[in-house]
Amino acid sequence: MTLIMVGGIALNTVTEFLNGHPYGSWIRKGFYILFVLLTAFLIFHTVKRFFEHLRKRREKDKGVNTIVMLLDKALRGIVFFVALILILDRLGVNTNSILATAGIGTLIVGLGAQSLVKDFINGFFILTERQYVAGEYIKVGNLEGYVEDVGLRMTRLRNYNGEIQFVPNGMMQGVINTSRTSMRATATVVVSYEADIKRTMEILRSLVPLMEEEQQAILQAPIEFLGITASKERGMELTYRTFTKPEQQWTMERYLLEKALQKLQEEKIPLPCTHKEENNALL
Repeated sequence: MTLIMVGGIALNTVTEFLNGHPYGSWIRKGFYILFVLLTAFLIFHTVKRFFEHLRKRREKDKGVNTIVMLLDKALRGIVFFVALILILDRLGVNTNSILATAGIGTLIVGLGAQSLVKDFINGFFILTERQYVAGEYIKVGNLEGYVEDVGLRMTRLRNYNGEIQFVPNGMMQGVINTSRTSMRATATVVVSYEADIKRTMEILRSLVPLMEEEQQAILQAPIEFLGITASKERGMELTYRTFTKPEQQWTMERYLLEKALQKLQEEKIPLPCTHKEENNALL
């Protein structure tokens, strides 16, 4: 209680001194500005330490780090703007016109950069929802490839030919992520109409146990031999189908084709003639 009374007396003394001093109003303004600057500095420091802690905890998550960095800059920018407005207002500057100008400027920028805003908004949701991350294989529209990097405005893809594609996040609609689920692998071989179809099917079906044993590390489902799936001009199509771990479907398809063709050649099963053989036969 005594401390409060002493504090009140001291405050009254300072107030009386400032009221009687010719530069009292400027001294008050100086203390106010100092208080605002110190408060802004403390908030700056607290925000910085908080987001640095978040970044260290999720150091390997580039998507989270991007959002954390954005929020850090946004919050510090808001603190700086508020502190500036408070200081200018205390110095007698008409801040209403500044706020009105800032609002109009924001509206103009927003209208003139709608696609850019859309990129950032989509990028924010891509990162927060983790729709895809670096290293995954995705398809979107006519584009597909491995994700090299995901930013707030743009996604960088590397396609099958090794070409880098820069895609604005506003265009990332209906993304198909093939790296998070089992993928279907199909392989089709064509045999001549001269082949004994019953024997051919028995040969191809007999390969299934061996192929499953050799590829069990990447298989997610048994290998199915579907038999004849189409009849084309060059011959009959016989198909294998299975499901593999993500991004292993192409390896599995090559393996199935190689094993099937190798076995058919060993068993002397006639395959369709090449164009060169057909031309020689006509001659």
